[in-house]
Amino acid sequence: MPGTKRAGWWRRLPLSGEGGDLAEINHTFVDPSLRGQGVAGQLVQAAAEALKEENCKIYPTCSYARRWFEEHPEYGELLE
Repeated sequence: MPGTKRAGWWRRLPLSGEGGDLAEINHTFVDPSLRGQGVAGQLVQAAAEALKEENCKIYPTCSYARRWFEEHPEYGELLE
């Protein structure tokens, strides 16, 4: 939409895993004006939920995403 600011984004790189679909979260980005407001955590959680819906395992190589998954063991079943 014109005039709207993107809060953040994550990048998914498809990989092939032993059990099926595997996605790498290798980068997260949050607009500087929104940092420190929990947006990055919401972004990684949204990515986890989207990939869960696709029955996709996650391989987080982004340092923020790795830490987020360590702090949210309830999403541990998604990790490769």
